[in-house]
Amino acid sequence: MQPRQEAGPSTRYATSEGLNLAYQVLGEGPGDIAMVPGFISHIEFAWHEPLCARFLRSLSDFGRLIAFDKRGMGQSDRDPHDLAPTMQQRCNDVLAVLDAAASDKACLLAWSEGGPTAIRVATMAPERVSGLILIGTAARFASAVDYAHGLPPFVVTEFIATLQQLWGSGVALELYAPTLADSPATRKWWATYQRLAATPGAVAASLRMQLDVDVRDLLPEVTVPTLVIHETRDMVIPVEAGRYLAEQIPGARIAEIDGHDHMYWVNHQAAKLSAIRDLLDEATSPRNTRTRRRRPVHGWPSLTETELTVAELVATGMTNPEIAQRLVVSPRTVQSHVAHILQKLGKSRRTEIAAAVTERATEHR
Repeated sequence: MQPRQEAGPSTRYATSEGLNLAYQVLGEGPGDIAMVPGFISHIEFAWHEPLCARFLRSLSDFGRLIAFDKRGMGQSDRDPHDLAPTMQQRCNDVLAVLDAAASDKACLLAWSEGGPTAIRVATMAPERVSGLILIGTAARFASAVDYAHGLPPFVVTEFIATLQQLWGSGVALELYAPTLADSPATRKWWATYQRLAATPGAVAASLRMQLDVDVRDLLPEVTVPTLVIHETRDMVIPVEAGRYLAEQIPGARIAEIDGHDHMYWVNHQAAKLSAIRDLLDEATSPRNTRTRRRRPVHGWPSLTETELTVAELVATGMTNPEIAQRLVVSPRTVQSHVAHILQKLGKSRRTEIAAAVTERATEHR
């Protein structure tokens, strides 16, 4: 017997820069939850996947859920002049949907590609954002000399070429939802979802734009309660990227889920929803009306608790692999921490970190 397909709520339209954006509203509660979509979306056909529908229904039990198709995707207008909207346009669209849904303030739940957009909205319009829930996402998707958590650009380019060639066939389900990769029903849904959500060219253009996305400089400026959810063996975005977000956003917490699915709704729904409920309780609490203190950019106060620990271990003479074993993280994560420490303290060598730690300890005696 086929699982019952839900129709979902009715679709409405917001207007942003002359384009129509499809959105839906479901549920009610103490606060609004606005979903910032990943690389593709179709708000109506999403309800045809039973697990996805169940997750969305559960979210609507926590508050008023607002979901939308970003421009160029799903049931929203295509821009005849541009296949890949800018980050600023993406942010403007989020605010336009909030306006249309009569939402003065919402907790932004962003998955995958939607993460950087949500982070930027939270810093450019903090009065409209009550909290951030960042699932399987990153501040930067491509690797760089000073950022080891991203994917090599050539890998992304090859992935885009494969998607464009096989789009609409259910391509990449093994990466996005390996738990469901052997399900014929899910593969059929995913193939149709791809065709309804976007054209091959639009997907390729949107993903190419992600090679230039980088909001790392905005992370210390986030002043709202933030939750990072990341599966430890995510097949698309490494968990280290999620850990980086949690370390760099002041006061952020992280929920690491033992799994390898990238799609936010596929597995471990109970654990994810429990963490989300806790964050929403904090975001809607009257005590969350004060502005949170922003971490400085340079000097000892700019270091996170993890970075302070790594600096102290470096000062003892431990190597990156030894520190990784002590902290139960990967050596690459430690390497990234050391790079951040050097940059924030204005140093160029590990020995200078050790000297600075010794000097700081002497000053505090």
